[in-house]
Amino acid sequence: MVDVNLRELLQEYVQEKGIKYKYIAKEINVSESMLSHWRAGRKKLSESNLRLLEQIIKNN
Repeated sequence: MVDVNLRELLQEYVQEKGIKYKYIAKEINVSESMLSHWRAGRKKLSESNLRLLEQIIKNN
C-alpha cells in the first residue's frame, strides 16, 4: 500500500534529517494532529497532501 510505504519513508526522513513532524505538517498544510492520526493509520490524507509529502521526502 502506498500510504504504508510513505509512512515508513516519512519516519526515516524525519529521523535522518532531525526535523519535527510539526514542520512537515505545516509544509503540507495539515494540522500536527492530523499528520499524527495519518501516521497511526487512523485518518487519510488527501491526494494533494500525499503528493506534497512525497515531494518533500524525495527532494530533500
